[in-house]
Amino acid sequence: MDDDVTVSATLQNPSGSARLGVVADLPEVAALRAGLVAESAFRRATGLAPDEGYAGLHDFVAQHGVGWLGPIALPRGLRYRTPKQCFANAFRLYRRDPDKYQYVEGVVLPADLPIPIHHAWVIRRADGLLIDQTLRPESRSIPWAYLGIPFEWDVLNPAYAISEQQGGFLDDWRHGYPLLRAAYDPATTPGRLWDLYERLTGRERCP
Repeated sequence: MDDDVTVSATLQNPSGSARLGVVADLPEVAALRAGLVAESAFRRATGLAPDEGYAGLHDFVAQHGVGWLGPIALPRGLRYRTPKQCFANAFRLYRRDPDKYQYVEGVVLPADLPIPIHHAWVIRRADGLLIDQTLRPESRSIPWAYLGIPFEWDVLNPAYAISEQQGGFLDDWRHGYPLLRAAYDPATTPGRLWDLYERLTGRERCP
């Protein structure tokens, strides 16, 4: 059973201030968001975006995401999971204790790469601390920008039922990107997703 004692991260940002792992509107995050907005505008201008809904995953994240810098050392009691399995790693931790953790899906921008990577992590509900069991901080001297949407089970449940996958819900191309088809609203999106689930499967929505 993990406790809430956080191991101090050795990672430092360029300014030396303690900005890692907490929700913040930081220059690195703002630059990431601006890049996603520019890409989405290009997709619309060149006809690459669908006629309805979002221009793509990056458009959704730019409009609804919140930011962190990381990765940071894990809280005591947690361990790193399988590399390159971020969606399953995050989803399993969230489902293990949904009252303590919240599933977040979005993108991370490595300091040494110009392209954002689709990624998932969790946050601790008590303080919004970023917890990433996939990416390790030890070898990174410059923090990475994280931008993602914290989802509640009301949205995740139908997205999970449709995709039959543990995470990666923003990129569910097999079912026509359900979360990206219409404006995202935590109050109405669950009903829209369950309607889609019923049309796709012929089964009634799950409780």
